[in-house]
Amino acid sequence: DKRPYFADVLLGNLKTQRTIFYELMKSSGELENNLVNVFNEYTTPYIKQGQGDIDLFYKKSIDTNTTKMFKGKFASQYISKHIQEATWISVVAETLDDNRIFFPTEKTGKALMSCKPFIVLSGKHFLKNLRNIGFKTFHPIIDESYDLIDNVELRTKSAYDSFFKLQKQDQNLVRQKLQDVLTHNERCMRDKSCLTINARSMLNPLTTKV
Repeated sequence: DKRPYFADVLLGNLKTQRTIFYELMKSSGELENNLVNVFNEYTTPYIKQGQGDIDLFYKKSIDTNTTKMFKGKFASQYISKHIQEATWISVVAETLDDNRIFFPTEKTGKALMSCKPFIVLSGKHFLKNLRNIGFKTFHPIIDESYDLIDNVELRTKSAYDSFFKLQKQDQNLVRQKLQDVLTHNERCMRDKSCLTINARSMLNPLTTKV
């Protein structure tokens, strides 16, 4: 019912959309209200207080490369319970912002698996494409009109406006309204048949008896 920060904003290495969002957070005084990590630039001290295996792994490492291996998997694929339970929503800074490419990564996957509402920094129609493969998104509780904007700068600024407006709402009430959506997304992440339904619909007609 109570969480010390509004959002986890794990931006990693700065690139266009991440830089715009980070600068907007700085100019509006939002760094202290959120868990923010920008490599070699800014890290909320709370992030380094985690005692889970993955938290300690990162704490001991001087290398910020998230493709390092931890227990046989990329470190970036692990979810930090310490971070996820301290925030209400996630700002997902996806790898690509190219409008021609839909490329969800573990960044989106971790928010879906953690039952977190999220605002995504990516290409146009990223949320629309998520819905097309079976997930649900958060309109009208979260203003998702940014997903329709072509220009990366305008899209990122619109996403920030949604982030800023959402922060003013009662977050317990937001979660109550979105509970069915969050539960659906988490179940989809655990159900391989759900995740592969589009691929199977394409491949099944091609099946031939041997």
